[in-house]
Amino acid sequence: MNISTALKRGDKKVAVIGMGYLGYSCLIKLIRSGILCDVTDPKKERLELFNKGVYPDKEKFFFWQHISELKQICEDALFRTVSLEEAVDNSISVYIISVPIVYKHSDLDNRFYKTLSIFKNIKEQYKNCEKPVIIFENLLKPYTMEKIILPIFNTFGLTIDKDFILAYSPRKDWSLEDLLYKTTSKRVASTSEKNKDILTDFYQILYKDVTYISSIKTLEVLACFEYALKFVGNALYSQIMFAYPDIDVSKNIDIIDKFYNGQIPGIHASHEEIIATQYLIDASNKAEYLSILGNAFSANISIQMAIIEYIKKNEINKIAILGLLANENKPETISPSLILPQMLVNEGCEVYIHDPYIDSTFFKEQPDFKLMNFPKGLKHVEGVIILTPHTCYAVVNKRDLMILLEKCRIVIDNAGIWEHYDLNLDYKVIGSSPLIR
Repeated sequence: MNISTALKRGDKKVAVIGMGYLGYSCLIKLIRSGILCDVTDPKKERLELFNKGVYPDKEKFFFWQHISELKQICEDALFRTVSLEEAVDNSISVYIISVPIVYKHSDLDNRFYKTLSIFKNIKEQYKNCEKPVIIFENLLKPYTMEKIILPIFNTFGLTIDKDFILAYSPRKDWSLEDLLYKTTSKRVASTSEKNKDILTDFYQILYKDVTYISSIKTLEVLACFEYALKFVGNALYSQIMFAYPDIDVSKNIDIIDKFYNGQIPGIHASHEEIIATQYLIDASNKAEYLSILGNAFSANISIQMAIIEYIKKNEINKIAILGLLANENKPETISPSLILPQMLVNEGCEVYIHDPYIDSTFFKEQPDFKLMNFPKGLKHVEGVIILTPHTCYAVVNKRDLMILLEKCRIVIDNAGIWEHYDLNLDYKVIGSSPLIR
């Protein structure tokens, strides 16, 4: 019996390990296809909140409503939560790991290593069963599988393709879950061509087209390259904005070939683009050949410098930054997001930060910044920078917003989320309203 048949009949299950935005959307995708799932997370408190119906927060996820809908119509739930220690069971055919790697020694010793350590006894668990499939769906730096993940499995005495099948299949469709039942394509890589049929059979449950790649190393590089390609396009977009200040680039970008649609002038573009670009530089032994990527980083910094100069020119001392993070996956993404606020602090500004993904513990670790309550905290600032268009920033009505912005003199909007308010102050959308002339 193949994997898809066993899963569809309910004879086997999928385990989703990691309940961030990737893991949660993966769970939704599976249970919407009628697949039984076990779900767990290294953070016990996250599972406790999930069981109470508190997590995920509807402010933070596109797909929160699906769980409540399923609970209303299904007496027998298609999923159950288990502790990390209970996650390995021979009723599981596929393990999908959505726990991010933070490339620091301490993290590998703790959260990520702890996650993989659940597979220590997998050989005994599956002694008389078909070997399971373990798939990593988070974006990986090139050579991560070879230099980090495989050595960990080796310390457990496990042999790839003998004791289990190892695969890599980075997600990029999670934001489409709420719109499409089956997204169009999926790329999956493994260590051997003989795994092609097994992995293709599984992913065809969820995707229309599945492309198999026999080298994980190749897919690690190409997945980062795809994001980096867009990052370079965003950098050029930002430079065009400054080079041709009399042209409204933002409103006319759609006339460019469809391949480039979706480009945005990047205060920090998307976190995946920045991180993937940095991954390509970090992992290469000949990074000097990646000068284009280095120049893209310079362009990304230059637009932030232009913002700083504009803030200084207008003598803004108290400034609010809204939306540092695109998603809740903080450990990897927080560092590039802090460039702009840190530069503002260095210029003597009081920086107030709000983001639905950041809690008060962040400000204990980053004492240079102050926590801002949104929207009430806006009444204390002289300027606002909107980096990421979280829904919570778009639901304030104009009357209340104008009262709150009574002391505010400028708004710099990376996403154009407040453009329709027609604010009676110095309002600039990056790409439409150049900060230099």
